[in-house]
Amino acid sequence: MIHIIEKKFKGLVDWIHYWRNLPGKLELAKFEMEDVKSGFKLREESLNKEIKFLNSVIKQMESGDDDELLNRQLLEKYPTQTIAWNARSFPFSTIKCKVPVQVLITPNDPFIVNDLKEWGLYNTGEDFETLIPKIYMKIRTKYYKYQFDQVVWGSNEVWEFPFELREKGFTKGFDCDSWANFQVSYYRAAGMPAGMVWVVAGQTDLGGHSTVYVFSQKDNKFHHLNSTYGQFKTIISAFPTHQDAKKGKDKIGINKVWCSYNDICARSHFKDKIIGDLIIGKSKD
Repeated sequence: MIHIIEKKFKGLVDWIHYWRNLPGKLELAKFEMEDVKSGFKLREESLNKEIKFLNSVIKQMESGDDDELLNRQLLEKYPTQTIAWNARSFPFSTIKCKVPVQVLITPNDPFIVNDLKEWGLYNTGEDFETLIPKIYMKIRTKYYKYQFDQVVWGSNEVWEFPFELREKGFTKGFDCDSWANFQVSYYRAAGMPAGMVWVVAGQTDLGGHSTVYVFSQKDNKFHHLNSTYGQFKTIISAFPTHQDAKKGKDKIGINKVWCSYNDICARSHFKDKIIGDLIIGKSKD
């Protein structure tokens, strides 16, 4: 009898102990469930990030194909030519040598790349529509000053490499062709496809000029970012177009093109022509 009572008493004690500890067990179970839910949530967020990243990669690949096709079309739109500037001299000599205009664009110049990095404008992934005007204004703020070649070099016309501007120093200033080569070198270093950015030399309402035309994918037109500055816009498509120059709405824009070039190729509708020291096609005898 006593054995039976002890057994029932022990069962009662165990039952009381179980119910006393039940809230703690339930709380622990609740925490464990929260951990499981949190784990699932983190995993879901991680998967969503991976999916978003993969979608962006796919989009870039698809866009890259379109951009490459557009770049080729723009590069091949007009006939390429051998174009040289024939007013440089060999060292310690007055003998002139011909400089292919493409080599005047230097996107691999480490000083240019470092500038873009310091400005936070290198490999940012930003749309060129807004990126290029930012670089355009950075160059103006840090470097730009205008001066005639005769004052700077003692010669009527000098087409320099960008590194020569840097070594000469920017305090005196430089003219339109100098700044055109300088600016396009920066735009190419920033990753803009060659077909979308050109130095363009030709006739304006105010005389001969060398300047910069940049393609906007917003309206599929080339726009004039004047090498010697003037008006400023925050997007490429807000700058004047080539047609604006032809209509007299952009007095310093090119209305009659002599040639265009970047670091990849040079183009002209002339087969053989000499314009000052600019030789298009056959070399001067």
